[in-house]
Amino acid sequence: MKNGLECAGRALGHGLAGYRVELRRLNLNEILIAVYHAQQSIKLTQRIVTNEQATNPFLLNAVVAAMRVEADTVGLFIEIPLADDCLTA
Repeated sequence: MKNGLECAGRALGHGLAGYRVELRRLNLNEILIAVYHAQQSIKLTQRIVTNEQATNPFLLNAVVAAMRVEADTVGLFIEIPLADDCLTA
């Protein structure tokens, strides 16, 4: 039998490549998905999904696509500091 946490982890790993993704089981039926910026420790978006949603590939793909859009949109507004040696010519 498929585990909702494992299914969500695989789908999010592929669908949100380039971002840090944290999965945490809240209780027996709910999973917290948090997406962080790749270079900075800033949470971009989060969702709570049920085991049923996590094991249903159609629902999970919709959640991953929506989280990708949210993370990309919010990520545009985050300034990444440049190293000092990048500023000298």
